[in-house]
Amino acid sequence: ETDEERLFRFLFQGYKERRLVTPLRNRSEPITVVFSAHLLGLAKVNEKEQSIKTHLWIKEEWYNPFLMWNPEEFGNITEIIVPANMIWVPDIILYNKGSTLFNTKVIIAFNGNNTWRSPAIYNTMCVLDVKYFPFDEQTCDLVFASWTRDISKLNLVTTSDTVPRSRRDSKLFQENEEWRVMFAKMKRYEVIFDWSEIPVADVTISVRLQRRTYYYVMNLILPCTLIACTIFLEFILPAESGERVGLGITILLSMAVFQELTSEKLPSSSEHFPLLGK
Repeated sequence: ETDEERLFRFLFQGYKERRLVTPLRNRSEPITVVFSAHLLGLAKVNEKEQSIKTHLWIKEEWYNPFLMWNPEEFGNITEIIVPANMIWVPDIILYNKGSTLFNTKVIIAFNGNNTWRSPAIYNTMCVLDVKYFPFDEQTCDLVFASWTRDISKLNLVTTSDTVPRSRRDSKLFQENEEWRVMFAKMKRYEVIFDWSEIPVADVTISVRLQRRTYYYVMNLILPCTLIACTIFLEFILPAESGERVGLGITILLSMAVFQELTSEKLPSSSEHFPLLGK
C-alpha cells in the first residue's frame, strides 16, 4: 500500500456522511469562504436581451478541520487532489442569471486548507443605457453568494477589490471586437434577500465596458452626416428641373434605412432613446 493510499484511507474512511455537513467544530460560528476571480475575457454583449457573457477563473478557499494530517506519517505528502463530490464545498452561485461551471477537483492541504479553482462561463443580466450610443460606457455586475446559507452560517469574503485580467498577449485572453473592458472591481456586501430575514454575504464583480466606436463612425455616423448634407442640394437645384422632390424622397428613405440599422442593435425596453436617433 502506497503512502497516498494510506492517506486516503485515513481521511475518507467513514467520511461519506460528514461531507454533507458544514466542516465546523464550533457550530455557533459561520464558515469563512475566501472568494477571488480572474477575468479571461468578454465573450459577448447582447444589447437586445440586455445581457453579457464573460469567461472567468473562480477560486474559493476554506478551512476543513476534519481533513488534516501529519505529512511525516504519510511520506511527506503535503496535499492531495480529490473530486469535489467527495467533500463539502460551498454552494456559491451567480445570482443574476445562469452559469456554466466545469467539473474540476479540490486541492486539500495537510493543514486543512481547501482550494477549489474552476473556469466558468457566466451569462449575466445587465441593464444597458444606450443614451449616448455608440459612444456609451456600461457597468455590469456579477453577484455571487451562497444559495442556502445566510451570513450566520457562511461568511463570504474577498482579499482584494480588483479582478486581475489576462494580458493581451496571453493565449488565454479573449478580446471582444465591439467592446473594451476598462476595468473590473470586486466588493463585498451584506444583502437581505426575499427568502432570508438575516443578511447574506455576497461578492459583486463590477465590469466597466466601453464600446469601440470606429465601426459605427465609419458605417453609421459618417454616412448619415453625408446624406444629411445633401439636403442643401435641394436649394441648389433649379426649380424647373423637377428633381427636388425626388432628391428629398431619396434622402428620407436613406435616413430611414440607417434608423432601422440603429434600432436593430438597441434594446426595445431601454429607458433612454439614443441621441443619435433623435
